[in-house]
Amino acid sequence: MAEEAEGIEKFHRLSAACMDEFMELKDFSDTAGSGLCHEGAGAIPSGTFFAWKDKTLKDLMDECFTVRT
Repeated sequence: MAEEAEGIEKFHRLSAACMDEFMELKDFSDTAGSGLCHEGAGAIPSGTFFAWKDKTLKDLMDECFTVRT
């Protein structure tokens, strides 16, 4: 049971971090004017969102939960 609780917590942390960073990226692009390369716009946020952007839900589940047989 403790393993499941840890997996759920990890899933929640990763999901929340991705969403927070996605919203930062959205805010960044909104303020960048004509695009992400707008002069003086600053660095593009990175981290959890970019680490997970090309992975599948199965990858996320495998990261957070272990299957017992």
